[in-house]
Amino acid sequence: MGDERAGCLPGDAILTVSEKRHPAFKRVGDDLVLKAEVPLVGALTGWSFSFRLLGGRKVSCSFQDEVVRPGYEKVIAGEGMPVPGQKGARGDLRVKLDVVFPKELTAEQRAGLAEILRGSC
Repeated sequence: MGDERAGCLPGDAILTVSEKRHPAFKRVGDDLVLKAEVPLVGALTGWSFSFRLLGGRKVSCSFQDEVVRPGYEKVIAGEGMPVPGQKGARGDLRVKLDVVFPKELTAEQRAGLAEILRGSC
């Protein structure tokens, strides 16, 4: 309820809260989504990167024993936003990876890749 005073009608106080956009993170419910790019060589042979969470803590993600495909998503449990009404509970951080392919390859590079990758798919 709003404030009550003599001679005035009581009413509700209405507040509008809008979230400010963040340059790196997007909020989806209680989860945070971070989009990152991985070069093709890193997607195939291993790759790691670091970033800072909203509170400033540094987090490292490593993809050493897996092939990262376009659209790959890694979920880091409990690193998202606080869950309202659930003390200490947090959503997840979802790291979505986009594989960056080279814009062009020489004939020699194509032949080398074909030789290396033949039979692996």
